[in-house]
Amino acid sequence: MSAAATVEAVRLHGTTKRRFAVLPHSIPPMTLAYMAGLFDGEGHISISHRRYPKTAPTRRPYSGLSVRIGIGNKSVAACELFRENFGGCLYRDAQNIRKVGGVHRWALSDLAVEWPLKALLPYLRIKKPQAELALIFRDLQREMKTRRGNGPVAPEDRAEQERMWLLLKNLNRGKPVQSVAW
Repeated sequence: MSAAATVEAVRLHGTTKRRFAVLPHSIPPMTLAYMAGLFDGEGHISISHRRYPKTAPTRRPYSGLSVRIGIGNKSVAACELFRENFGGCLYRDAQNIRKVGGVHRWALSDLAVEWPLKALLPYLRIKKPQAELALIFRDLQREMKTRRGNGPVAPEDRAEQERMWLLLKNLNRGKPVQSVAW
């Protein structure tokens, strides 16, 4: 484990989730540059739809969008580097275990994606537009939460989220996009 201060480590469903109290400036720039190179080649940034059914009589069904980032690599060391510095979840994807020996994956979602993306952003080349859009999306979510509290999402806010989801989807597919900046 790195010099990062571990706040909590919890064993959950066969994967270890760790939350760190690490500031981006405490990671050496050379390490961030290396991690950005790995992320450019092996990483992903997505906005995914999440649907939660009504699980209790007092709870209403929930549907929303959330930002997810992660990398997949045959080397557990590459994924472990991200977990040590940014926290998150590390697991082994056994889907192609016979063909390629399985893939190790590191993932983060929701609020936890912000500072890793901010830390890697100056060093990213290929995924820089996606990272910028994901950060804009998180800002929009924060602004919406401030405006509405715990109430439902306004139709215009939902439309803006869906527009950003489609834009990121097109960026990930290599389709031309006018501009990421708003």
